[in-house]
Amino acid sequence: MQIVDNVLEPDQFKTLQDIMLGTELPWYYNPFVTYFPTRDDYTSNLADHEGSKLTHTFWRPLEGATSQYYQYLLPLLSKLNTQHVVKIKANCLLKTNTIVEHVPHVDTRIDCTTIVYYLNTTDGYTHFEESGEKVDSIENRAIIFNSRLWHGGTSCTDAARRIILNINIHEEE
Repeated sequence: MQIVDNVLEPDQFKTLQDIMLGTELPWYYNPFVTYFPTRDDYTSNLADHEGSKLTHTFWRPLEGATSQYYQYLLPLLSKLNTQHVVKIKANCLLKTNTIVEHVPHVDTRIDCTTIVYYLNTTDGYTHFEESGEKVDSIENRAIIFNSRLWHGGTSCTDAARRIILNINIHEEE
């Protein structure tokens, strides 16, 4: 796992942050935070505990760019050398009274790289199941790791929302 702080130059970051935290970007309701391929009683109870989230998808496999706001990600994608994108999605998690730690998951079953990029600083974090490590949500920070690592996010209590970009890439074409 690699943690990179101050990924973008301040002016580039401010432009992207203004878009992502602004009022124009459309967000879409998801009734659960962590996707489970099967919805048995156990996962249904977990989903109830986690709450819901809002998402905005920028890139999907086979479709390519799916958002008119994709262009605003280009400086970030260039800086992170993301030539072979699999998927890009933004997650917006609303403030809760206490931190809610979300269930660990893997982003994809294929061997690729995940980049979690933080758009705002909050008391939320990303946690990793195997190592027990927690990475704080600090704006303009990226965590880069193998997509098969079990990880999860959290809500936050000190901001109206916690917004991250989840980018999945291949190292090679």
